Amino acid sequence: MIMIEFTSVHTPKLVALNPAEHRKLRMLVDKIELHNAQQHMAPAMFSEYVRLAANYPIVLSKNEHTGQFTTNVLFGLEQNENLFWDKNQWQAAYTPMQVRRQPFFIGQEPNEAEPSKPKYVLCIDENSPALSFEQGEVLFDENGEQTEVFKQSYQVISDILKDEPITQDFVHHLVQLDLIEPMNLDIVLDNQQKLQVNGLYTISNEGLSMLKAAELAMLNDKGYLSACFALAHSVAQIHTLIQLKNRRVQSS
Repeated sequence: MIMIEFTSVHTPKLVALNPAEHRKLRMLVDKIELHNAQQHMAPAMFSEYVRLAANYPIVLSKNEHTGQFTTNVLFGLEQNENLFWDKNQWQAAYTPMQVRRQPFFIGQEPNEAEPSKPKYVLCIDENSPALSFEQGEVLFDENGEQTEVFKQSYQVISDILKDEPITQDFVHHLVQLDLIEPMNLDIVLDNQQKLQVNGLYTISNEGLSMLKAAELAMLNDKGYLSACFALAHSVAQIHTLIQLKNRRVQSS
């Protein structure tokens, strides 16, 4: 599963959502994005690459244990920094799916019927600042039925699950075609503070230019070629991050 690494403003407590136990649970919609207030990066899903690229840099990172690559949206230039979170609000035109699905998570439990296939379970973070028993929008009505607020959040989770295999397949093709290259940033802020951002990867423009006609056609047929361009062009949004960083440093 593609999950956000926890670097949060609270200690999470994940439990399976139970309509009987959580019937009176409410969601504070205006606090959903607070989960990511101190996260510098979150997973990016294939279907949202174009919208993400218009607002954020999309980068690749490599799992140090598995060696697998994932696509991520970059929020900050340092650990625990989200430059798009300011004045208790998300400051971008588009909010990533992995942010909007909070405080819901997907867990897994053994599937006795088909052991080889995991059984997905919808979970909530009981310690989430977006959940309350006193204030906010109810998740279930008096009859135990899902409310519109719950359905909207569940739809985001469903979209992520649907998107995940496509996202993984896209990254697999990037690896197979040698289209990933390291991206190291040496940044000097307006106050002359120096920042180094390492461990990130991006699309190789040289690799794209060297693809054979059949490979380009294959990527185009899958819709992956336009995704490559979206990721490549999104690197320009690094300048947006630098501008936001300069403003934050100046105001601190």
